[in-house]
Amino acid sequence: MHIYKFSYDSRQDALNSLANYYQISVDILRSKLSDIFNYMNNLDTQGFYQEYMDNGMMLVEIMYLLNPNLRITDDLKIRISFYHRCITNGQQSWFEDGLLNSVDGIASFMHKVTALVPEIKNMNIRIESLQNIIREKGFNEEKSEIDGINGFYRLKDAKSSIVLDDKAITKSGANAGRGKTIPSSQIEKIIYLNRE
Repeated sequence: MHIYKFSYDSRQDALNSLANYYQISVDILRSKLSDIFNYMNNLDTQGFYQEYMDNGMMLVEIMYLLNPNLRITDDLKIRISFYHRCITNGQQSWFEDGLLNSVDGIASFMHKVTALVPEIKNMNIRIESLQNIIREKGFNEEKSEIDGINGFYRLKDAKSSIVLDDKAITKSGANAGRGKTIPSSQIEKIIYLNRE
């Protein structure tokens, strides 16, 4: 089995990821980018862009434009890297349940924080109310009551975001988990940042 890892920490990182997947050199990839963009613009002009994007034909056509000899095998696995930013207690055990969707995540966060700061119990915060607010927000923004895990394509975007600033998260982040839990076994690395 071959695992292709896609990441986008920089332009060069993205080019390296794509060249590795399409089994071509970065120079060949660069030389064919204008063909790819012309193809995509033609689809858009003809009104087929969204249809080809949704049914996967665009990716197949791009594959043949880049490397007509490429053969995709059944044992292929693709991993796309995202960065998730959150507040933790600084211990790896914080993530033992994986990265949770927004509804489960707020409940887990409140339980963990309450264990660290027992006085929070006196505030009478109803977790169900928080979950309902999250569900409504998810439905309004993602057309699904359960969304998240939110992730960033680039480490610098995750580092520069403000954790609780929804505008920053929705502007440069993505609904990476689409409401599903990402198991702890799929967390490649935990980077602890100092609070500034």
